[in-house]
Amino acid sequence: MHSNVHELIERYLSVSFLVNKKAAALVKCELDEMTNDQYYLLRYMSK
Repeated sequence: MHSNVHELIERYLSVSFLVNKKAAALVKCELDEMTNDQYYLLRYMSK
């Protein structure tokens, strides 16, 4: 049972990372006139 929980956690973290990465890429694509620094500052301020 312990390994099953560990597998689920690993799968969740993997999928969560990929979804966040793709969503950030989509937003950045829409805001293409921004520099990387501006984009990351905007992300930081929104948290």
